[in-house]
Amino acid sequence: MNYADLFGEECLIWPGYAAKVYKEVDGRNGYFVEHSSRAGGSYSLAREAKDLLDGLDAHAKEKITTRLVDQRSLGNAIPRVTGTLIEEAKSARELTADERAKRLLGFLAQQTTNLGSEVWVAIMEPWYDDTSLATESDVACHAMAISESALFQELEYLLEYLGSAGWIELRKSGAGTVGCIVTVDGYRQIAEQEVNPSSDRVFVAMWFDDSMVDARENGIKPAILNTGYTPRLINEKPDVDKIDDEIIGEIRRSRFLVADFTHGDKGARGGVYYEAGFALGLGLTVIRSCRKDVIDRNELHFDVRQHHHIVWETPDELRIGLEARILALVGEGPNRENIPPSDGF
Repeated sequence: MNYADLFGEECLIWPGYAAKVYKEVDGRNGYFVEHSSRAGGSYSLAREAKDLLDGLDAHAKEKITTRLVDQRSLGNAIPRVTGTLIEEAKSARELTADERAKRLLGFLAQQTTNLGSEVWVAIMEPWYDDTSLATESDVACHAMAISESALFQELEYLLEYLGSAGWIELRKSGAGTVGCIVTVDGYRQIAEQEVNPSSDRVFVAMWFDDSMVDARENGIKPAILNTGYTPRLINEKPDVDKIDDEIIGEIRRSRFLVADFTHGDKGARGGVYYEAGFALGLGLTVIRSCRKDVIDRNELHFDVRQHHHIVWETPDELRIGLEARILALVGEGPNRENIPPSDGF
């Protein structure tokens, strides 16, 4: 993405919400908007579309945001807002309350660090300007984008909706935040929406570099095997002529996907981001991990940074963390019966 000097520091769809805005210089004559939590991530905007945003109400903007969220889930990391997209979004149906609540439930589950841990969400205005609530506000912004919530009161209502259904427990702090814990019934509800529930396949998206062999062989693969599943790695498939088609086919047949976002000096692995996004678009659970040095250098792409990652330094840490995460989010696989527990449990 080629862009010029900083143009502004407010999201173009949601003025008042922080973002980095640059003018494009690659002949597209538009804008690149980076780090917009309120829009669910980064996006580009055609110049002619910018004027069309003026005068739109919050609900129309939220339907545009839903389009961007869905495009990212299909692997398009930086979707483009055009006049056509705006007109299509304006006429699109609104998500039902149940659809919005279930999207929010899945988002909260992805934020949890461990089974039973809390996700804190800011729910009081002006939470997006309160630096003391930076993390909670960022989660709230993404939650609003995911759940097609135009106003923060809608987000609060959807959290209450999930609580009344027994899918989350709510713990209000009295300081403008609420703690959300996904319950057993909540995880059961997520499992009922699982794609390929009887599959034992798990697609692994990662950097196939020599430096990752130990992590792959002694971290990722044994964790998947120990939980009763079969790891599928594209580099282990013999005589693959059309690798892209094979990847898509393997993801479609998988129960869930493990994506490790570790990379080297050349930067992020675009294939890992695409494969994780494609799996999300199919409705598959994506379990993320990343080596600690990449996290410490703040090199994860903004659009996945808000999700929970298993942070590891050694293959053993990766194996233990991944086993726990699989069992918490997905449960035991069909091959688990004759496998003894690992030393991580």
